[in-house]
Amino acid sequence: MVKSILAPDTTKQICEDLESVHYFRIATDASNHGAEKIFALIVQYLTVKNGITVKVLKLDSLKNETAIEISSYCVNALEENNIDKRKCIAFCGDNGNTNFGGVRW
Repeated sequence: MVKSILAPDTTKQICEDLESVHYFRIATDASNHGAEKIFALIVQYLTVKNGITVKVLKLDSLKNETAIEISSYCVNALEENNIDKRKCIAFCGDNGNTNFGGVRW
């Protein structure tokens, strides 16, 4: 029910909201679920009707947490939903293997 009904409907509403706003921001963070890395892609935007809105656009497992993998995940999610990337004015990322040179340090 969540994957077939609620998630598509919520994604549709987010996309409709993002068409009407001037700007939005995205954020991502990883959570370990056993040996799997689950990444949530969050969008935050401001509407006159609802004020500041924060919603989960996508939730997926990624192979790794490199900057390339995370950025591709974000861009692909926006493109899959026909969301105008030019309206994205901020990015917040956590749990990326990008700090201090990654695993080589």
